Amino acid sequence: IPQPKVSDGQSVVVTATGDVVAGEFYEIEGFLGVAMTNVVGGGTVVLNIEQAEYQTTKVASDKTFTVGQIVYWDGTAFTSDATTGTTPHRVAGRCTSWDNTNKVLTFILAPQAYSVVQISGT
Repeated sequence: IPQPKVSDGQSVVVTATGDVVAGEFYEIEGFLGVAMTNVVGGGTVVLNIEQAEYQTTKVASDKTFTVGQIVYWDGTAFTSDATTGTTPHRVAGRCTSWDNTNKVLTFILAPQAYSVVQISGT
């Protein structure tokens, strides 16, 4: 029986290939979000991908942010750089606050239902 709506789309179930710690950000199977479950050695993980405001200290070393700036994901941490060399980083969201003393980034997570590409001029 077809179901027109399966969920509210605030989280997805993905399969990790390594360890995952609940409360940390990960990019798994094309989704970027906060792990809601722990996994050791790989397995099923629930990622919260809701477009909401989040705080994290998972920031690339020596990076700073300004309010309104686009935030990128470099594969392991959040960064203010759109690229590393010629490798583009994933658009992750937009900065709402930056605590430079404690290195705490607050940002709005970008929607993920579309193809994530860097858009020039944003």
